[in-house]
Amino acid sequence: PSRRRRRGIRCGRCRDQRTRPALNRTIERINPPPANTRVEIVRENFRGGQVRGEWVIGRQASAPIPGSRILYYMHGSGYVVCSPRTHRGLVGRLGNKTGLPAFSLDYRLAPEHAWPCAGNDAVRGYRWLLSQGYRAEDIVVAGDSAGGHLALETADRLWIPVKRDWRLNERH
Repeated sequence: PSRRRRRGIRCGRCRDQRTRPALNRTIERINPPPANTRVEIVRENFRGGQVRGEWVIGRQASAPIPGSRILYYMHGSGYVVCSPRTHRGLVGRLGNKTGLPAFSLDYRLAPEHAWPCAGNDAVRGYRWLLSQGYRAEDIVVAGDSAGGHLALETADRLWIPVKRDWRLNERH
């Protein structure tokens, strides 16, 4: 490739990193959480790394209590943008529909953190939930786009059986 083209790629990468916060703010504005959604930020050191994320508790969901069912959610957007905050609206609506509180993981993003960082964060988050007293059979692992890939990656790496019954709540 020509020198000009290489320079363009490098500049494009820098531009993307500078525009990430503005893009995230825009997504937050167009996808607000439902009224009365509660959020509890989590930042904990665990097994040689950090678990970052937030509990999102919709108005129809109960508080997260070990021993009860929860949703473990991983956001999408190609591993390079977004966060639990940008997906708070979606996760809050999922919580309202299912009646489940959700832990939304804040995994490390590319290009600053190469694969398998995001996958390692997803597995660490799941193990952290287990250490908090949640049972494997009570954790519904989910995600959209890249987060859907992380959900499957987590299930595969930890040998979590995938249930064929997709009903999350008997009320619906």
